[in-house]
Amino acid sequence: MSDALAAMLPIAAGIAISPIPITGVILMLLSDRAIHNALAVLAGWMAAIAAIVAVVTLVGGGAGADEEPATGFVVAQFVLAAILLAAATRRWRMRPKPGEPHDVPKWMGGLRAITPPRALALGLGLIFLNPKDALLSVAGGAELAEAEPSAAEGLVSLAAFVVVASLTIAAPIVATLAIGPRSAPILQRSREWLERHGNAAVAVVLFVLGVLVAFDAARGL
Repeated sequence: MSDALAAMLPIAAGIAISPIPITGVILMLLSDRAIHNALAVLAGWMAAIAAIVAVVTLVGGGAGADEEPATGFVVAQFVLAAILLAAATRRWRMRPKPGEPHDVPKWMGGLRAITPPRALALGLGLIFLNPKDALLSVAGGAELAEAEPSAAEGLVSLAAFVVVASLTIAAPIVATLAIGPRSAPILQRSREWLERHGNAAVAVVLFVLGVLVAFDAARGL
């Protein structure tokens, strides 16, 4: 079970490096309903990840006893590694070159006027706006299903996965609660950095995860 959790945590870290939800939370923290909106997004984000991992774990549970599903799992790992490496290449090419303007998604322009219920819905949907995060959540659930945990072990692993995957979204909220209005310049600089360098950061993370998943699949041959 500890091996499964060890395999899940790097995947959760890959989800945590997600410029879109981090930028979205930062924009909300610069709005009128700052804390309420940001907490609603965080709650929706965590619920979406937990739901995906739980469903994949339940669907895949009990499939590791005979050889055929194990072989299928290895093949799925190789496919996932290929997808992650392809996504890393795409993200790297999307990064703005020095001197080029960086595009900001149009939907982010309306975040400052959003209400908490819509912020919750946005948090639930953000993971699907970035397919990388949904795919990695599925991968986390597959790792947990392969381990065939007990109910208690499964809940602990699920909670740890969701917490790690949400750390970077929770961090701006914690900073705002801790230092109040003084956090505004830090949030603004963080938003600008993410808009310019977010794709490059995600590309590096996806490449590392792709290599790790491929290596793990190769060990199962």
